[in-house]
Amino acid sequence: MESEILHIDNALLHKAFSYTRSQGLDLSAILEDFLIQLISHSQSSVEEKIRKVKISNEVKSLAGRLNLEGNAVDWDEAKQAYFREKYGV
Repeated sequence: MESEILHIDNALLHKAFSYTRSQGLDLSAILEDFLIQLISHSQSSVEEKIRKVKISNEVKSLAGRLNLEGNAVDWDEAKQAYFREKYGV
């Protein structure tokens, strides 16, 4: 297996080492834990977390009340109109 090299800004690395040392932490262990979590989280687990978000009754009551038919906005045109009005362009 080919060995990969990790490039980290030297100043950032020194700051991270200083910080973790002052907190009684091990930077290598923190980075390893982060990488393990990074590669173990799949898209399905993200979707699962989203499904677990509690939605208030007030927000639920709004569901289906927005009617966007015929109200489509051309955001580029709206932005240009705003700048024309604001700056007289």
